[in-house]
Amino acid sequence: MDVENFVDLLNQGTNVWNRWRRSNPTKQPSLSRIEMTGVDLSEIDFSKLDLTRARFIRSNLKRANFSGATLNGIALSGSNLTEANFKGASMRWANLARANFQACDLSGVDFNRADLSGANLQGSNLTDANFTDAKLTGAIMPDGTIYGSLEYLQQLALTRNVPEGTGNSLMSVS
Repeated sequence: MDVENFVDLLNQGTNVWNRWRRSNPTKQPSLSRIEMTGVDLSEIDFSKLDLTRARFIRSNLKRANFSGATLNGIALSGSNLTEANFKGASMRWANLARANFQACDLSGVDFNRADLSGANLQGSNLTDANFTDAKLTGAIMPDGTIYGSLEYLQQLALTRNVPEGTGNSLMSVS
């Protein structure tokens, strides 16, 4: 099947797509560069797929399964990703600004150089996630603090035993 056929399946809704995935467990279609902006694909199974540079801006992907997926350069800005599973996914250079990642499994995710400005990560699992050179300005962290706020920096200093006001670089993100 070519990309257009997969897009047709997606346009038929989550149930049709997930049924196809269950019936074809060995097929891993590449959906790189597809654009499905503003869609409702809650509970969709995109596990282990290539969605490099795909666009799902302002979409509902609540409880979606992206585990093990390649999401480099994906655009999910403004999307609802509440309770989604991203375990082990790669989201390098992704546009995730203002995305809602509440209560997500983001363990082992590679966010290298991703833009998470204003994203909501509250209640999410970030175990072993890589935020090297990621942009987190104004992001709501798992504990509810806003990244870069005085409260957040004080908590970070306490957990790392770094004396407050030392000017030491506390994170390798901007």
